[in-house]
Amino acid sequence: YTVTGNYMGGKAPFAGGDTMRFITGTWTFFCLTFTPSVTGINTVNGNTIANIHYTTTHSGTGSPLTGIRLYGSADFTLGAQGNGNTIENITLTNNGSFNSEGFRGVMNLNSGINSIAYNTIRGITVNGTKDGALTILIENNDGTTTIDNNILGGSAPNNIFISSNSAFVATYNNSASGITFTNNTIQNIDHNASTEFFFGLFNEAGPLTYTGNIIQNISIASDNLHSMVQHSGLASGAATISNNIFQNITIENTGINASLYCILINTTSAVTIDSNTIGSEVGNNITINGNAVSVGLYKAGSGLMTATGNIIQEINMTNTGSPQFAGILNEQGVLNANGNTIKNVDNASTIFNDIAIFGIASVSDSTTHDITKNIVQNLNATTTVANGTGVIGMFVDMGSGRLTKNFVTGLTNTTPNGFIVGIYILSAGWDVHNNVIILDNSTNTNDIALDGILSDVFAGITEIYHNTVKI
Repeated sequence: YTVTGNYMGGKAPFAGGDTMRFITGTWTFFCLTFTPSVTGINTVNGNTIANIHYTTTHSGTGSPLTGIRLYGSADFTLGAQGNGNTIENITLTNNGSFNSEGFRGVMNLNSGINSIAYNTIRGITVNGTKDGALTILIENNDGTTTIDNNILGGSAPNNIFISSNSAFVATYNNSASGITFTNNTIQNIDHNASTEFFFGLFNEAGPLTYTGNIIQNISIASDNLHSMVQHSGLASGAATISNNIFQNITIENTGINASLYCILINTTSAVTIDSNTIGSEVGNNITINGNAVSVGLYKAGSGLMTATGNIIQEINMTNTGSPQFAGILNEQGVLNANGNTIKNVDNASTIFNDIAIFGIASVSDSTTHDITKNIVQNLNATTTVANGTGVIGMFVDMGSGRLTKNFVTGLTNTTPNGFIVGIYILSAGWDVHNNVIILDNSTNTNDIALDGILSDVFAGITEIYHNTVKI
């Protein structure tokens, strides 16, 4: 089968003219539904769905409005280079109840080998009184699916606007066969919910390959934990997340749950995180106003995480409560962190006798960690409240392993009676060798405690030798 060159929506040819409006409907509306043939080539290319406004009191399960739905068991191709599908200028006003959800751009229920490529979804608005609905731009529930070179969000600011208290996921996978997500752009999204989450990609099942994508120009107003990439839940498969860019992101809410875990991993399988950039070189490129813990790269679950060549930079934490930031935080499993850079992080936190900023922190009880050749620089606690707030370049508690050939410099703290530590060790069994630590808080006039390497280990052996410390 081939479905191509069709227009749905509007009141004029080519989905133009006035907006097509459905008012007070209660039904479920699919603009295009496609069931692939079990033989032959199945393609859905060059179709346009546009200029639709659906106002609904939908009270059933699922989404009341879906752009393209695919289901069956054969292979299909949705979009091709130079001939992708376009879904644009869609408004869903959902005043429904019970299990009614938000908008779906593309929903795949097909169990074959699937390609979703070179499509555009933009100009989407979700509003209405329905609380807690979930909008997903690309939803994959079955099959082995590759999602490549799609554009989610137009070029204008706030091109996708969620004004109701609705959760938002740009791409969701629940297929045990996993997902390959490459060379896509997610951009210009204003998520104006009050308590619901924002995820750029949420992989809940199977392996993940996430490479060469850009997520940019994201504004989030909700008091919740938000993530650009999340590989967790039932996702027991391995993951490779590499060469992606995450930039110009703002968490506007100042609440106690408002946080950003840019890359969030929770799996028992091995994960490789390589050469990603979190924050561009523009100052304060990622601004977080929430009063909670935020993390550039977070790992839970017993699997090995290998993090190499990532850059986490230009982070501005503005809340004067007790927020904390960690560039890399490993809570479970083995951490191999090699050649990463965490730099230019400011935090206004007044947290009492605790840490405002960690460059790299591991609190996992695994015994073969390897933290080598990383750069941590320009981490700045900016409060002047005398609460004993601290800055730590590298922190290890529990477990054991190697801390070698790292470079820590430019840590500053304006907190009266605060502290700065280059490397802080709280458990035995670590080999701390050949690190360079340069600490200088002389541009500030406050009294401060400076420790190049601080070991609070009361039993066992910790080897600390051939390090260079300048204070």
